[in-house]
Parts: sequence; C-alpha cells; structure tokens
Amino acid sequence: MDDHDTRTPSNHLTGFDCDDYFSGGYAQRGHYDAPAHLWVVKPFHELDAGMRLGFLAVGDAGADGIRFGYRFGLQGLWAYYPIGHEFVWKAATLAELVEGWCSGTISV
Repeated sequence: MDDHDTRTPSNHLTGFDCDDYFSGGYAQRGHYDAPAHLWVVKPFHELDAGMRLGFLAVGDAGADGIRFGYRFGLQGLWAYYPIGHEFVWKAATLAELVEGWCSGTISV
C-alpha cells in the first residue's frame, strides 16, 4: 500500500486512535462546514505532513489557529489551542465532533 492510500492508516500513525477518520470516509471526503466556510475535517491529502506535540491535526476550528485532531496514545478528538499550548477533549468520535460542531453543541 502506498503512502497516498486513504483506506487505512500508515505505519507512521501507529499510536493514534484515528480509525474512525479512515473507516468513516472522512479521509476521502473530509467535512466542509459551508455556513462557517471551513474544513472541520480535512481530507487526508490536505493534512499537514508534520505531527508535532503528539497531535495529528485533521481539521480546523476557523479561529486563532485552533485545530481538531487526535492525540498520541489517547482516545477521542481534541482541540489544540496554540496560543496557550492547551489541549481540550471535544468528542469521542469524529462523527460526534462533526455533528456537534455543525449543530453548535461543540465550540471553541
């Protein structure tokens, strides 16, 4: 399998609990929030190549550089606030994050 295959995580993602990103179709299509004009979840080919702080960023909150993603060795989706270098748990699954963000029950 080559590095551009979006069906399953590659070896460099071992330790990130991100199976729902790949199995739920988000790696292929992402999720664009049209009213907010932002990619809450980015397709795999749009992700940043580097992972810093043990954080796999898969989407944006659209404000202050806040990113959504997975933390190494931990479950769920987190928001990373770069100004305060803080991580805040947001949802158990990517589907919950998208649904909560789009309905307004999850915010930053």
